[in-house]
Amino acid sequence: MRHTRLVFPSRHFATLVVMLCAFPAAILAQVTAAQKSPEPLGKLVDVGGYRVHLYCTGAVSPAVVIVGAGYSFDWGPVQPEVAKLTQVCTYDHSGIGWSDSGPQDSCDLRVDEVHTALKKAGINGPYVLVGHSLGALVSRLEADAPTKKHPQLLGDKPLVNVSTDVRVADYVKLQADLLRLSKNSKEIVAQNSTHFVISDRPDVVVDAIKQAVQSIRPHTPLLPM
Repeated sequence: MRHTRLVFPSRHFATLVVMLCAFPAAILAQVTAAQKSPEPLGKLVDVGGYRVHLYCTGAVSPAVVIVGAGYSFDWGPVQPEVAKLTQVCTYDHSGIGWSDSGPQDSCDLRVDEVHTALKKAGINGPYVLVGHSLGALVSRLEADAPTKKHPQLLGDKPLVNVSTDVRVADYVKLQADLLRLSKNSKEIVAQNSTHFVISDRPDVVVDAIKQAVQSIRPHTPLLPM
């Protein structure tokens, strides 16, 4: 599968969503009983009787929040570059990576985990949400969450859609539909990339995140291609 996307808006959010396949990095090794699990890169945050792993680097606002899918360290080619510009956090949802097992997995559960972990860790908005694979849906649900649930997370913000160079008709139409979700949107085509754009073209992902961050700071429109 070669489809990738990066999407959309919010109020106290610039929501940047990369829709890719879950991709455990080559760095991940099977840990046998005789092996000691490495120490977490970040901190374990209690989100209601169990802990999730949140790894934040960099400083200043807005905070870029990467919600996967896959493991937090899959974003090793991306996070250090983004941290040069702003604060950036990666997250392992319950049951993977360094996070504890939690309730039965669902998109709503992940939305609540991310929200609670950020709040308890003192990571304040505005945010740029980056979603990978199922994380793209989680990001969209988080950005579209009812005001009564997460009021500080909602609003009108930039949309950046990253796609591959597959140009079949249905795929092109889908990209156009995604871009219409915001009046401040753009598409970036990751040339020579498969579905795994974070490993094939991390430079494109970093550039897309930087554009969203820079657009939020002065509240200016995204630059056209």
